[in-house]
Formats: sequence, structure tokens, C-alpha cells
Amino acid sequence: MLPLMPENSSSDKDLVEVKCPECGEVVRVPFEKAEREMRARCPRGHDVPLVKALF
Repeated sequence: MLPLMPENSSSDKDLVEVKCPECGEVVRVPFEKAEREMRARCPRGHDVPLVKALF
């Protein structure tokens, strides 16, 4: 299995950016956290699954 790499792997502060499916708010999560937890929480408290965003 190949490790997941962000599109812009230029620094260790890479972010995954997705839109919340419920409210459309932009959610930014550090790549390492996104890869580890496979989910994020938008600023309005909605749970955002990240599986599709990372692949």
C-alpha cells in the first residue's frame, strides 16, 4: 500500500481542504490528522468524512 500524499507536498504543514456536505463551510485539516482520523468537524459542528478527499 502506498502512503497517501497531499497534492502540494512542499511543506510539513500541508492541509486538506474540503467543503462540509451539510452547510458548505470550508474545512481545513492538517494532512497528518486527516490521514489518521479520516474525519473532521466543520466550524458549525458537522462531522465531515474525509475518505473520498484523501484518495
